[in-house]
Amino acid sequence: MAYQAPAFYDVAAQFLEINDALIDDLGILAIIAGGSLVYQHAIKGTVSEARDFDGALIVQTTADVAALFGKKRAKLRQLLAVDREECEDLQVPGVGSEDWNNIDGVRYSGVSSTGLKKSIKILTAVHFFGDDRTMNVLSYKDRRVYEGVTLSGRPAVRVQPATRLGTGLTILHDPWLF
Repeated sequence: MAYQAPAFYDVAAQFLEINDALIDDLGILAIIAGGSLVYQHAIKGTVSEARDFDGALIVQTTADVAALFGKKRAKLRQLLAVDREECEDLQVPGVGSEDWNNIDGVRYSGVSSTGLKKSIKILTAVHFFGDDRTMNVLSYKDRRVYEGVTLSGRPAVRVQPATRLGTGLTILHDPWLF
């Protein structure tokens, strides 16, 4: 069983199906939470107004990332309590293919039965401990230009480089994780 910060566990348990067996089966080393869920809890002490859950799942290898979009996809949906995927036909490139060698992780999102939007980036631990200097995330959503807010809360337009693949998917280069 991995260490779980008490405040995170209490909040995340309302939005994720957290159980040790499921986390171990999926090969998840860490769950990092963000988005309005964390903001609402940190600033207001409540999550009643949370609109979304953004985060990252850290797994050991790229083969573990691929498995989450293959034979373990139903369990990934269970963990995230996602009833409707943003892109149900999202297929990651085959491990070892040219496209696969150009990505460090995959963006996955969906909506819960209560209408809460959930978006995560699934990344490998090696990315955090290796010599990589960039992060390339495969995404169904092309987010080259999008609205956001600065850390001080001011509205901002963000621009990020991206590469569109022939499959209709996009590689987001050094994306804002959440």
